[in-house]
Amino acid sequence: MLRHIEQLTPLLRNNADVIAVMQAGFAGPWGEWHSYANLSENDLREIFYALARALPQDRRIQLRYVWNLRLFAPGGFGEAEAFDPNHIASRLAHHNDCFMVNQSDAGTYAWDDPQRTADRNYLQGLTRYMAVGGEMCGDVPEAGHDPYGRRTPEGQLAELARFNWSFIANDFGNVDRWRQWGIYDTIARRLGYRLALVESVVQEVAEGRRLRLRLVLRNDGWAAPYNPRPVRLLLRNTQSGQVYSLALNADPRRWYAGSTHTLQVDQALPAGMPAGSYELLLHLPDAAQSLQNRPEYAIRLANPGLWEATTGYNRLNQTVRVP
Repeated sequence: MLRHIEQLTPLLRNNADVIAVMQAGFAGPWGEWHSYANLSENDLREIFYALARALPQDRRIQLRYVWNLRLFAPGGFGEAEAFDPNHIASRLAHHNDCFMVNQSDAGTYAWDDPQRTADRNYLQGLTRYMAVGGEMCGDVPEAGHDPYGRRTPEGQLAELARFNWSFIANDFGNVDRWRQWGIYDTIARRLGYRLALVESVVQEVAEGRRLRLRLVLRNDGWAAPYNPRPVRLLLRNTQSGQVYSLALNADPRRWYAGSTHTLQVDQALPAGMPAGSYELLLHLPDAAQSLQNRPEYAIRLANPGLWEATTGYNRLNQTVRVP
């Protein structure tokens, strides 16, 4: 297994720009880290560490079960550890491949309380910082114990929100039930992040050619972006179309579900920028150089009428005059 990971390393490195997250794999059926023979906990740790070395440092590795996560973070972790590249927590993520099938999600958590509740509380404490996704492996049973109200649309939405889901397989499990209940579109909108512009206020282009601006963004999704991404304020000349960029000190990975973030801009305009009228735009491109000019990899704000499909920019509907 370690030799195989070593052989895959160049392939993973060369294509890291289009790897959103990687599931650990290798051990057990479907690579889900269960029902394996002759592997110890230390062996599983070695597999994970080998994958962490193979991938770029900013890519996370999804583990299937709560007990897998506890191999690396037995007491959990917080925001500081989650974004510290020298801490193993910055590489952890979670995939649940039997979501909502029964009270333990086929072993994701313990079957019975009080351990099941402890497992779910532990996982909930981590998921706002991680990439969470997976699939279902069947519909919720019509009978039997249902401690989380999963036979109701409200219960299923609550589970997705509680564990900050970003993606789920679209062709497996109870997707048809979501359509029958009328919640499919809600799930499609709220999986992952859903960033909306609340307001943008230009205070002034001050003496010394400094732009002062306040941006307020809200995340109506169930999760934050989980890979690093630049935040750029663009000024586009209304006559020439020339674009000038200001890099903002912000980390979208910390724009958690249900939160509102205010970006205060007070920056000098780029040197050599000519006087004139400029429209303001927000650009949230992919971090990879190979994708930064690909509009389909940029974040589109949820507000209607702001997105430019040809550029990947979000219009702020603000114009400033640069003296």
